[in-house]
Amino acid sequence: MAALVGPGQRLLDPACGLGGTLIAAERKHPRNVVWGVDIDDDIASLTVMRMALLGVHGSVATFDFLEGAPAGTNTVISGDFPEEWDAIVAEPPMGTKVRALDSSLRPRTVDGDAHWLSVIAGALAPAGRAVVLLPASFSSRGSSRHVRAELLVDGRVEAVIALPSRSVLNTSIQTHLWVVTGKGTPPREKVLLVNGAAAMVGDEGGNDSGLNRVISVCNDWLETHEDPTDDGWLARAFPVVDLLPDADTNPTRHLVPPPKREKPRPESPGHLFTELRIAGFKSIDRATRVPLRPLTLVYGKNSSGKSSILQSLLLLRQSVSHESVRPNGEFTQLGAYAGMVHGQDEHRDMQIGVSFASGGLLDSPIALPNPEDIRSLDLTLGSDIDGRGIRVIRALLSLGKVSFAWDQDDGDDSRFVMSADDIARVVDFAYSAEAVYPPRPTPSDQQGKRVRAALRSAGIDQVRASKDGLLPGSVSVDTLDELSFRTADATRPRLADAALRTATGLTHAISVETKNILGRMSYLGPLRQAPERISARSSAAAGLDVPFFLLDNTSERQQASEYLQRLGVQYELDAILVSDHYDRRILGDAAAVVLTDKRSGVRLSPADVGFGISQVLPIVVELSARTNSVIIVEQPEIHLHPAMQADLADLVVESIQPGGRANQVVLETHSENLMLRVQRRIREGILDAGDVAVIYVDQDPEGRAVVRELRIDEAGEFIDEWPNGFFVERFDEVFGDLA
Repeated sequence: MAALVGPGQRLLDPACGLGGTLIAAERKHPRNVVWGVDIDDDIASLTVMRMALLGVHGSVATFDFLEGAPAGTNTVISGDFPEEWDAIVAEPPMGTKVRALDSSLRPRTVDGDAHWLSVIAGALAPAGRAVVLLPASFSSRGSSRHVRAELLVDGRVEAVIALPSRSVLNTSIQTHLWVVTGKGTPPREKVLLVNGAAAMVGDEGGNDSGLNRVISVCNDWLETHEDPTDDGWLARAFPVVDLLPDADTNPTRHLVPPPKREKPRPESPGHLFTELRIAGFKSIDRATRVPLRPLTLVYGKNSSGKSSILQSLLLLRQSVSHESVRPNGEFTQLGAYAGMVHGQDEHRDMQIGVSFASGGLLDSPIALPNPEDIRSLDLTLGSDIDGRGIRVIRALLSLGKVSFAWDQDDGDDSRFVMSADDIARVVDFAYSAEAVYPPRPTPSDQQGKRVRAALRSAGIDQVRASKDGLLPGSVSVDTLDELSFRTADATRPRLADAALRTATGLTHAISVETKNILGRMSYLGPLRQAPERISARSSAAAGLDVPFFLLDNTSERQQASEYLQRLGVQYELDAILVSDHYDRRILGDAAAVVLTDKRSGVRLSPADVGFGISQVLPIVVELSARTNSVIIVEQPEIHLHPAMQADLADLVVESIQPGGRANQVVLETHSENLMLRVQRRIREGILDAGDVAVIYVDQDPEGRAVVRELRIDEAGEFIDEWPNGFFVERFDEVFGDLA
């Protein structure tokens, strides 16, 4: 809706609710005047606060828009409430009946959807535009035919877009977007009908390729009013006379059926991260491979190097979206380069790499590399000139066994470069049948030769790529401009241009997927925040903002409460807002976590019930709330009774189940009880041994970290011997004198 309404300077949402659509429309195109209207005073107050927090300057008034604005409606921010609007976005209540005046000024009950659209259309300035969300039934309903017909005859309907079911929160009904104009625009002789419901199938999990296609088609029509050039199933402009007299504008009734969908995507050989690679980082000297599975347990003595494993992942997490490496951020504080590189040898490089499996939530809109192949990123990092900062020397992106190396441009740290010969090999792979999904119908092994020849002819020995955060993006514009200028006389000058875009689009897609999986990572350090009676909302934490997450998410709050009770904590979990809407305007949100004793009914703060509960509560919330995410926790057992440590292992096992939350959990721990419970669940068949990696970190005589995987069989027994025995300290204390 924000993308279609246009840049009009006076923006209104007459049924704004919590302001999501209004805020999106203002941020898409900043406006001079921004107003929201809602019938509920408390909701209007929350909307004002949200707008202020997001830097949106506007006003929210409380009245019934269908009855008109009360006299004198104004604020300091936006002044008087305008009578006409350049841009209106609206999601009015659906399927209602409302009271309106007929031609004789008598009140009568009318179709609410039709009345909302009619009033909104009447509020538009002559050149204004409104985008209104209505139920799909409105487009063919008999009771609303007269309103549809009137708008069509007046030439004020620009487009009707069918959306998928569940596009609107808490309902599965199908909806349509109506795009209508003011009376001063030239009458439209045609109406664009768009089957966005079919186009957006497969957009679940953050893949917006279908959505972007619909927006592009609609905006092209709104700007040019030239008929779409697609094959007819997605969008087509229909003459108004063809839609009358029934005024049926349902796109799915007029457009041809969409083509059959592709086969389901192939299975990925894993879930989320599959391996971590480190060399020259902190205590890890030699190249080390650390297997990562749905449940990864990291053991070892203090100062053995366990934290180096976690910190390498956290360094990637807090750096990948920035153009430079961020050693100090919300996830970890690593200081300067000398404190990070092994042996404090500032002349030495470091390597950090990850491998991960494809997944719908990770997909890039640029391209979908073959889901059957593991993706990998390996960064070579070095010290910058002053010895304190960190620079990326090389980014090695891999798909399966095929790798593509992008080197940092020595003259421009905002670019990566690749030799002409190497980029030609990337082009050949990108045009092969196995590189992308769906498989390329007409693979080619000649594109690489053509690109190499074009680059040589132009005298270009390196291809530059722009940065997407820290990682390689697509081919840079200046490379394409240089190639175009030097090959202007060629027979087919644009072939090399297209091939370079395709090839770098493949590597860029792997970069985007890497950013996506790292973005799904949360981290809880060994010292969780001490319990507070009242908390202010925060966005800087590496994990969830527990009080406000529980406050905003009822079902997750109930789930976390159940998890907590399964740990033997006899309290029901709740969260309350402790500031009224007047205080919130000045001080912001303030919330508190409340624990109700199931035995006595007494309500307490976590600060009153012992430190252990406050330490385990963030873990419980992360495990119960996140899905398809990577959850890293250091010392989950801290301040917990041994029995609770074992029960916590059951919550972890449940959180990683593929049919459930499908998380990946990495625990750095010393807990024997947690390990014993995991072994028991493997023995009982509840947990697959192949989904567990036990990592033991030790040190050699020179103080270098040595990382070993200790394999477990299907009986829950260790195949590999535990270094120095399995938790021999307890045995020694009991039987030491006898030995």
